Amino acid sequence: MHFVHNLSISGTEVYMCIFFAGPTPTGRHSFSFLSLARRCSVTAAMDGVGSYTELLASVAGPGFASVAANDLGTAAAVVHSPCVDPVSYGGSHLGQIHRSSSSSGSDSLSSSGEEDYDPVAVSEEEDDAMLVEDPYNPAGSSWFSPCWEEDDVAVPVSEQYYPTPTGSDDFESHDVDQYCAASDTFASQMHNAAAPVEQDIKRKRNAKGKELPTCRPPSEVGAVEAALRASASKETAQIFYPKPGTVFDSLAEAYEFYNLFSWEVGFGVRYGRSNINKGNGYKTKQEIECGNAGSDKRCNNQSQRSECKALLKLLRTEDHGWYVSQIIEDHNHPLSECCGEKMQWRSHRTIDVYTRDMIRYLRENNVSLSKVHSILGSIYGGVKDLPFTKRSLRTICSQIARDQMDDDVKKTLEVFRKMRNEDPQFAFSVDVDGLNRVKTLIWTNSRSKMQYACFGDVVTFDTTFCTNIYRMPFGLFVGVNNHFQSTIFAGVLMRDETEKSFEWVFKEFLSLMGGKHPQTMLTDQCIAMGNTCGTVMSETLHLWCKWHVLRKAPESLGPVYSKKSEFRHQFHKILNEMLTIDEFEGAWEALLVKYSLRDNPFMTRIYECRRKWAKPFFFDKFCAKMLSTQKVESANHMLKTYVPRNSSMNRFVLQYNILLHDRGVEEDRQEHRTKQVHKISKRAWPIQRHAEKIYTRAVYKLFTDEVDKVTHYRVFPIVENSVYEVHHIYAERRESWSRVVFKITVGESHSSFDCECGQYTHFGILCCHAIAVIVNLGLPHIPEAHIMKRWTRNARDVLPPHLVMYQKDTPAIQSRTFRHSLLYTNAMESVKIGDTNLDTFKKLST
Repeated sequence: MHFVHNLSISGTEVYMCIFFAGPTPTGRHSFSFLSLARRCSVTAAMDGVGSYTELLASVAGPGFASVAANDLGTAAAVVHSPCVDPVSYGGSHLGQIHRSSSSSGSDSLSSSGEEDYDPVAVSEEEDDAMLVEDPYNPAGSSWFSPCWEEDDVAVPVSEQYYPTPTGSDDFESHDVDQYCAASDTFASQMHNAAAPVEQDIKRKRNAKGKELPTCRPPSEVGAVEAALRASASKETAQIFYPKPGTVFDSLAEAYEFYNLFSWEVGFGVRYGRSNINKGNGYKTKQEIECGNAGSDKRCNNQSQRSECKALLKLLRTEDHGWYVSQIIEDHNHPLSECCGEKMQWRSHRTIDVYTRDMIRYLRENNVSLSKVHSILGSIYGGVKDLPFTKRSLRTICSQIARDQMDDDVKKTLEVFRKMRNEDPQFAFSVDVDGLNRVKTLIWTNSRSKMQYACFGDVVTFDTTFCTNIYRMPFGLFVGVNNHFQSTIFAGVLMRDETEKSFEWVFKEFLSLMGGKHPQTMLTDQCIAMGNTCGTVMSETLHLWCKWHVLRKAPESLGPVYSKKSEFRHQFHKILNEMLTIDEFEGAWEALLVKYSLRDNPFMTRIYECRRKWAKPFFFDKFCAKMLSTQKVESANHMLKTYVPRNSSMNRFVLQYNILLHDRGVEEDRQEHRTKQVHKISKRAWPIQRHAEKIYTRAVYKLFTDEVDKVTHYRVFPIVENSVYEVHHIYAERRESWSRVVFKITVGESHSSFDCECGQYTHFGILCCHAIAVIVNLGLPHIPEAHIMKRWTRNARDVLPPHLVMYQKDTPAIQSRTFRHSLLYTNAMESVKIGDTNLDTFKKLST
């Protein structure tokens, strides 16, 4: 029912009073008066007696005033004065009123939730000062029905008294003066009956600079849960429909609710424009718009943005919550239909914070992207049930890598500082360029230093690429401990591989390790590294690691180098067996002829540089068997299971520490097994039982392998107790190039056994030829000259020079403690005898 519909009067001044009333959520009743003045024309409309969803009033003239009351029987008077500025009085249910300029130059008032409101026409300051709708009774609420209440009987407004001129319901233009007079009389009576209490309907301004909460305390039943509970009785097609008036505890809850609604409809959402109080940073308005809203200025040829107008406008409640002020559902683009299409919207493939943490933990432990995707799929019940795509997962991994790279140097120094606090002997050194950028970084800890002091006689330096986001080569100084395990001495990050960089690295490494030079240094075929090693470590033998020499064999030799091929077996036999130079040359020639590889570039290239990697050419140099086995892995092999590709420097150092920890745990395990687990041998040579007591389990196994070969040889004395020869009893079964006779020279009192194969000098363990002579002579122990301490159980019993007398392997006669105790005992015995016998006292005193 319309009270006044399209009323327009020109040429005269009109005063019009429109009132409406309705129940509040608390059960109270209210009514409001709105007085509109217009000198030239008045247009007023009120839609629907049962609601005030749309109330549009246009006012021209210098001013207006409106007064409202909240209680039944309290009237509101409307006073018009053309000379005063606009003053607004309002009850809690009048609604938010905006004042803006129309195209005709007149002023207008409109509800904030109406479509005719132009947000562009209102500045941010004006919009912040606008009147705010009551969140519990916004425009358009279905529970509002204006009526008077008399004696607890509701009377519709259409049947109530309303002062009209001539007492009729019809209103004509010639009755304007009479109507205005009646309106003024009625307003004056109401004003005199009860003076109104001034109350501003807009949200109260907060003190400038006052910190305000971002959301209200959570309700017992949230908006999402309430929508699910009411889904059975829903008349709309969507369960999560954000109708105007829906209240949310926080902005995140509102976003989640609208995002669920967008999934049901088939579009995506994102945050749009917002109003923020400049004084205290308090957000008063937020728009959540369609994912295709606006335009993409970054792209000229294609864009998903279609300037879609669909949005959800949210305003603040008095208790710092949010409520829906307006929703626009019209889209100018096709909507997604199936789940696969909907998953492509960014808002529908967002990964929650807990899943992000799990992804970060998995990636930090070098779990590949495909495996992370499979693991999360298992958690969610299947890959098809994941609430995000693999592309989103890849994006998250990239973000994690970027976050780790922020302030990388600072984070790395923090890691080093923490390591220094935990390990006082931790040390690192940095080389910077002219711009103070990190050029080279090397570090080590106390355990690595101790390992180098015991097993630093042979060192392998290996570099690998693509282990960090800066593409800086990473180098590892690696050795072999007494359990025949790889042990790490130091790590280094380098910007480039020049002779100057290698010179700095080798000098700093020796400085960190106390100046001790290794006997042998094994590297790859890098020329700059070889030249620098010879300069800085002039007393160190520089050789090539066999792993690097042969790593391209599969791709260079092709099918002939397959895993189970006969060539592969014979080829590695030539490389691993302890051969003489004549044996190596004969075996190599026979291999090339048999498999037609004389013209193979790879075989030709490695043969030309054989003196750098083939052990027959330096059999008299100690190499800890690193050249004859692939037990010592490359740095790339050691790091690929710990450090993710393209990791930051600080993450690289952390993962490197995990690698050191795991190596230490495995070493402790072998140390425990060596001390606590004993091998039960019912049949063993006495020399074997002696070896089991002094060697570690791993080295004892290698020694046992040599003992087993003794049965293949027969001993013949050449010079009794001085020179012996051993002959292979199956000489006819050996290769044509293989030697079957070896000569062993025995030292005085059987103190040493030197074989011409050179295995002990090269490896530190007696060869089968020397063991055959020892067994033939019936010696129960390994000679002391052939027990290399680095392979024994007491290999770590290495003390500084001033404390060397306390080592377990130091003879008693060389111990100061032993000599002191012996002399003290003898001296006390002499004092006792001299005290009881005068003649003895005289002899001792003289």
